[in-house]
Amino acid sequence: MMDDQPAETPMAPVPETSHRVWTVFATIGATLALVLFSQIALGIGAVIWLISNGTPLDKIATAIQPFLATPSMFILLIIVGPGTFGLAAAFAAWFSPVPWSLRLRFVPVKQPLWFCALLIFGSLFPTAIGIGMAEGLVKLWPNIPIDTTAGEAIQNLTFGWWILFVIVIGLIPGFAEEMLFRGYIQSRFVSRFGPITGIGVTSILFGLAHVMPAAVVMATFIGLYLGIVAWKTGSIWPTIGAHIFINSSINLYRMVIKFAELSESIQQSVMIATVSLSAICCLAALWMLFRPTRRSVSPTTDVLKRNEVNVNQEIKTQIPQPFVRCDN
Repeated sequence: MMDDQPAETPMAPVPETSHRVWTVFATIGATLALVLFSQIALGIGAVIWLISNGTPLDKIATAIQPFLATPSMFILLIIVGPGTFGLAAAFAAWFSPVPWSLRLRFVPVKQPLWFCALLIFGSLFPTAIGIGMAEGLVKLWPNIPIDTTAGEAIQNLTFGWWILFVIVIGLIPGFAEEMLFRGYIQSRFVSRFGPITGIGVTSILFGLAHVMPAAVVMATFIGLYLGIVAWKTGSIWPTIGAHIFINSSINLYRMVIKFAELSESIQQSVMIATVSLSAICCLAALWMLFRPTRRSVSPTTDVLKRNEVNVNQEIKTQIPQPFVRCDN
């Protein structure tokens, strides 16, 4: 049975600390450098591979994009790109005086499993809105930059590669991006600046990480929902589940459309039904997260609040004392 939630249960700050966030900006800078380095390394590796396979030097520029669009290279790009976010978050958390799992909010979820499922399935509704906003931007800006490599690569996928793609596109960004953005960055910003600024700034950074303008708009809106869920539950496990579900389900649907050759009417019916059901789940989950506390109704109240308090107390007890007042 779902416990009553308080009106607000923000990510509780670590007591007796200065909540300095310079380490967050240092982590962001290090992440950008790591992403740039990984992309340059992949580019150099691609050039070496093409040359070793007999591609003339004057044809390298035109051959590299089709090469990156091959299934194997496309999957590798997905692993290396978002994967660097996870590495950066893990590296920053490792050097934090707060235990690694607590710093990244890898804490147990106190809510019932059915409620987490409601949050996860409901994530398709803000995703649909974000996609609609991105499509609207493309219509308003016909010459908007678009990642043609990804589109070409998806068209080149065979059935076997599609299965691997659906798994990888779900798991790698689902874990890595949530570790960095909701786990490390947002938790620090919320503690320092409050939930509105913390969630808003993190969502913008999350959007900008997707580079292309249409993807930035879509990801920023989705990031707002994921940020609220992480803040109100005090854990990134629900947002990891939602992120995996969003990425995998959308691309699984695209795979079904490609190989099952569904008619336009069936596609529209499935989409309308899915988005409508997701909207109900999303709104119901958000209402449960934000509804006022009714202590007399439920025998076990304030689950979300207790989750944050427990995390906060555990952080406090596990911080080595020489570090307590210098950083969180």
